[in-house]
Amino acid sequence: MEGLVDRLVRGTVEVAGEWLRRRPGFGPRRPELVAADLEGSWFTPLLKTLLPEALVVEGEVRGVPRPAFELGGGGEGTAVYAGYPLLHELEAFLAAAWDRSLERGAAAAVLSLLEERGFPAEPEGAEREAYLLVTPECPHCPRVAFALASASRVVPGARYFIVDAYDGALLELFAELSGVEGVSAVPLLAAGDAAYVGAPRGGVASAVAYVLAALRAVDADPAEAARSVKE
Repeated sequence: MEGLVDRLVRGTVEVAGEWLRRRPGFGPRRPELVAADLEGSWFTPLLKTLLPEALVVEGEVRGVPRPAFELGGGGEGTAVYAGYPLLHELEAFLAAAWDRSLERGAAAAVLSLLEERGFPAEPEGAEREAYLLVTPECPHCPRVAFALASASRVVPGARYFIVDAYDGALLELFAELSGVEGVSAVPLLAAGDAAYVGAPRGGVASAVAYVLAALRAVDADPAEAARSVKE
């Protein structure tokens, strides 16, 4: 009988194959990935196959046990995937790397639109770290994970963590760093003193607006910001 790990790995390989079949054209910038993989794992070689345009280097990701993957570079903020991004999360991870290759990513475009509509400016001393709890099977987590990784490009000095809720040690780390315990639903986004559960309805733009509101404006309602993108 096939176990959970085997199903996750098999499903992830299928997701990787689908990505290779419909992979979007990359932009002029070269995304950078640090892979703190488990020794002898298949995952880093897979990433190099899926993202030949990216600079994938093996090293340590500060503050996170292996396996972990850091997407950053170019003086921008970083997005850290704690654990292996499997199934739906692999799609979000690959899409975030693709977004980094573009001159203007999804978050930058949505932020410009929101600012035109009076979106609150980032307050002085705003929170620079945020934490998102996900599971591989969750169909809603990838949009928020992509939005969070993309948003790190437009919030100076940001460092965002996307954490696999199935890993007990990482779940403890999430609770310690975010201050949120007793999690019962995903996606869960913790930023500053607030925690937001669930994902906004709509596409990528709504998810980006939701994340930017949670991260950049202490008093902003993220769901309201997401709705304003569609109006």
